[in-house]
Amino acid sequence: MHSSVIEFRNRLFSYAKADAIPAPALREELLYLHHTVVDEESRVELMRLFNVIADIVQAYLEREGQDVEAFRLHRQAQIWQFLRAESLVDGTIDRDRLLTVTSREVAAGRLRETDEIHLYALGDDQAFDYILAEH
Repeated sequence: MHSSVIEFRNRLFSYAKADAIPAPALREELLYLHHTVVDEESRVELMRLFNVIADIVQAYLEREGQDVEAFRLHRQAQIWQFLRAESLVDGTIDRDRLLTVTSREVAAGRLRETDEIHLYALGDDQAFDYILAEH
């Protein structure tokens, strides 16, 4: 695993006893790391850490009576971006690579088997049609 990912993880967990966590700054750093670190082990760890941060934010929103559904949609879109980035070959999504990545995430319990991006990876070209129809 890349040393910058280990350092990030250690810093994130050091906030466990803090009164506040700088979630927006941590999210931005995580996005930067996911863009720059390309080994699979590091990217899997970053996906796990993203979910830790997102779980904290979601719990806060629920406690404060905020719009959790909007956050869930944003979270899902961000996860799709991670998986898309990991599946690029020469700037284009490689469907076989996407299937490998989404299958890994389904097996780990971080992605539903019925998630649209996984269905697309399996060959369902209409998996995102309902989303596109809403806009």
